[in-house]
Amino acid sequence: MVVFEIGPLGCLPYIINQRKPRTRCDEDANKLASIFNENLKVKLKELGEKLDGSIFVTARMFNLIKSMVEKSGDYGLRETKFPCCATQENGTGLCEPTKIHLLSPKEMAENRPEDRFEGYKRDYLCIESPPPPPALTVQPESSTGKPTGDLCEDRRSFLYWDELHLTKAANGIIVDKCVNANSDGICAPYSINQLVNQR
Repeated sequence: MVVFEIGPLGCLPYIINQRKPRTRCDEDANKLASIFNENLKVKLKELGEKLDGSIFVTARMFNLIKSMVEKSGDYGLRETKFPCCATQENGTGLCEPTKIHLLSPKEMAENRPEDRFEGYKRDYLCIESPPPPPALTVQPESSTGKPTGDLCEDRRSFLYWDELHLTKAANGIIVDKCVNANSDGICAPYSINQLVNQR
C-alpha cells in the first residue's frame, strides 16, 4: 500500500491568502504538516510490523513539492504562487465544474483537449475572462492586486490548479518520482515498480 505524506500546506495559495506570511510559504503551517508526516512514518512502520505480509510505502512528497515551489524551473514550472484557475476576487478559489454537457462533433473540434473528457465539456466557474499566459502579459487584477480570470493557457507551467490542488503536471512529477526507482525517488522503502515485484 502506498500512503502519501501531506505536502507543504503553508505553500498552498489558500493558506498564503489567509495567513499572508512574510516569506514565500507559511512555515507554521508547514511545521504542522511535518509533524503529521513524522508521525505517519512511525505509524506505518508499526502497521507493517503488526500486519503480517503487509508492505507500506511512504510517498515523501512534502520535500518534493517544497522543492517545486523553491526551484520551479528545475521542474519546468513557471508559476508556483498563484493558481492556474482563480475564481475569487482575491486570486484564489476552487475551480470546480459547474455543469457538464454533451459536445457535438463541431464543439469537440473547437475546444481545447484539456477541456474535453470523453465527449463531454466541463464548464468551470473561472472561465469569465480571456486567459493570458503567465509572465507574458499582465493578468487582470482584483482589488487585492492578485490575478483573476479563467484557466491559464499553459497549465503545464503552473504548480497549483486552484487554491488547494496541484496541477496535472505537478502530479505527474510526483508519480514519476514514486513509480521509478532512482536516486531522487520519493517512495520508500520501495518505488511502486519495486513494490509490484515484491510478491
